[in-house]
Parts: sequence; C-alpha cells; structure tokens
Amino acid sequence: MLHDDVESMAADIPLAEKVRGYPKLAGQMGLRPEVAIFRRFGALNAENLLYFQAELALLERDLQEQQREDSRSKHPRKCRYALSWYELSTSEHNGDQRQLQLVYRIRQTLKQYSRFAPREVDKTNGRHRRCPHSAISNPRVPRAG
Repeated sequence: MLHDDVESMAADIPLAEKVRGYPKLAGQMGLRPEVAIFRRFGALNAENLLYFQAELALLERDLQEQQREDSRSKHPRKCRYALSWYELSTSEHNGDQRQLQLVYRIRQTLKQYSRFAPREVDKTNGRHRRCPHSAISNPRVPRAG
C-alpha cells in the first residue's frame, strides 16, 4: 500500500517542480502519452537476432557432433542418450555431461532468442523479395546511413 501512495504522490508532483532532463521529459510524456516517442533500434535488434542465430547454429552443430559421438560409445548408458531423456539427464553419474550441458545451453539461448524474435514473418503478398544476406557479400547493395 505504501508503494502505491509514494507512486501516486510522485505522479502528482507538478511538472514545474520536476528536475530538468529525463525526469521532466518523462513527466511531460506521462501527462501527454500521445507525444511519447521511443526509438525501436530496429537495426540493432536485427543484428542481435543474427548473433543469436549464429550462436544457435554453432551450438546445434556441436550438439549434433556430440550426439553422433555418444551414440557410437561402447558405454551402455551413453550410447542411449539420444533415445532416453532419463539416461541423458543422469549422465553426471557417467562422468560425462557434455551433451547435457549443450542441451541446457541451447535451451537458455533459445529462451533469450525467443524473447526478441519476431512472432510472425511479414507477408509478401506473393511478391518475391531479394535475399537480405546479399547485403553481407554484395558491395553494390546500398548501405543504410
């Protein structure tokens, strides 16, 4: 209850009494939310997603390599990791947690990636789009400035 009272009192402070800078700007935005403008950092968010994808691709490759190696093992439990979550999840008893640690790392990275990844791909109405990957290798693609 005390928190609500303090928050209510802070909202009631007249704009003239707010300190110049972020506090006053936030106060103005609070009074007139329609004028609040926030930058979305679209290119930076896209770059962050590309880094997540690159990291996940490497983790995926490492996991697949580890799965192949473990499946060829002569150890009676280790060769079953791909068939049994129980065997994989108790792999610490075998002294080998590499595959399990990769699974956990992928899970954590996917959780972070999913928070930022777009939920739906833009519809192109049947029009063909140029592949954005060409911007990495094609020097003729105009750069945003």
